[in-house]
Amino acid sequence: KNAQGEWKWSKGGLPKFDENGNEYTYYVVETIPSTGYETTYLGQSSGLHNGDTAVIHNKLLKGSLKITKNVQYNGRTALTDEEKALVNGSYQFAVKKGGVEISGSPFTITVINGISNSVLISDLDQGTDYTIEETGSGSLVLKDASGGTAVNSNIVTATVTAGKLTETDLLDSAKAAFTNNYTAYEVIIVKVDTGNTDTKLGGAKFDLYPEGAVNDDGSIKEGAVPLKSDLVSSSSVSDKGKVSLGSLTPGTYYLFETEAPAGYIMMDMPVKITVNENNISLLQGTSQRSGTIENEKTELMVMNSAGVELPSTGGPGTRLFTILGSILVMFAGVLLVRRRRCI
Repeated sequence: KNAQGEWKWSKGGLPKFDENGNEYTYYVVETIPSTGYETTYLGQSSGLHNGDTAVIHNKLLKGSLKITKNVQYNGRTALTDEEKALVNGSYQFAVKKGGVEISGSPFTITVINGISNSVLISDLDQGTDYTIEETGSGSLVLKDASGGTAVNSNIVTATVTAGKLTETDLLDSAKAAFTNNYTAYEVIIVKVDTGNTDTKLGGAKFDLYPEGAVNDDGSIKEGAVPLKSDLVSSSSVSDKGKVSLGSLTPGTYYLFETEAPAGYIMMDMPVKITVNENNISLLQGTSQRSGTIENEKTELMVMNSAGVELPSTGGPGTRLFTILGSILVMFAGVLLVRRRRCI
């Protein structure tokens, strides 16, 4: 081995001619190249003769790894155009070698029509570990990361194998898969009588707000806009008291009653609705209820107490009381004057 790191070997004393006087042709063959390398030759395409030199090159073989993006809607394949539109999009993945992103990272996988897709990254060093992490998924939650040689905190470690370049060639150790899920459940409110929950109440009107639009004391922040407004509980016999809030993604929502059913007192505080994956709960005052999710929807009761709502401060009722009070005071004054004249 010389200073340039080249190995040299020579063999002298080889016979030039055979017993019939024919000139020998020699070839040098590397029978076992170093692991992960391929062999190429220079200088012996037509054979070696006396004094010829064969140059053997070892080239480091490259490999590939594959990243697959799976998408789901409520844990299943997206079926309708609306569902597919919610899971479609571009997803980004950071690929690192030794903690440093490789050329081309982050890589993008585009999901169209709700169908899973993948990207093949080639020309990678064999025998080397790469980490793959999903860094961009829009509104979808990463549900699962798998493949490679290890998974830690949804980061997949994959090993590239020399010479494995195409998708059909790849070993499982060089494949990574990421599954994202879009969660959304239809929440149906059933308006009922507090004293008898079998009594369904139609005609209640609601506004729905996101968590950030409501103050800690339950009041609506100035300038806040409802997600949905003028939602009215049904008065029909078949679905009496029901009103759909639509499909809600995980998060916290506040339901404000803006108009009570006839003969009932309007709620003075909002109802807090919490949507989690596989769980939906409701908090009304100190009463908490959970709904069972069936066919991707749930029903939750909201209660009203019967009675006549008192006028709010500064409203028309207050003015009426003020006028009546003034009349009574005037009438009492007239009686007092007449009594003094009689004396």
